[in-house]
Amino acid sequence: MTPTPRELTPLAIWLRALMAEREITPNQLADRSGLSRQTVSLILTGQIRNPSGKVICKLRDGVKVEYNELMPAVCATVRAA
Repeated sequence: MTPTPRELTPLAIWLRALMAEREITPNQLADRSGLSRQTVSLILTGQIRNPSGKVICKLRDGVKVEYNELMPAVCATVRAA
């Protein structure tokens, strides 16, 4: 089942857009970040609303962005949780 935009977190929306722009699949993100495929799926569907610092760092490494590029989406997600 595909989540509706209202169910997606700001982090999920940002991450999906970045992955589409860079042509990264969820499986590739899991491999690049060291996160499980299940964790990546839960993030992308908005089911993880308060990711740990460790998960945030792994996501950053997986999509190869600077910490300050990722944090606005993370902060918006945590505030909305």
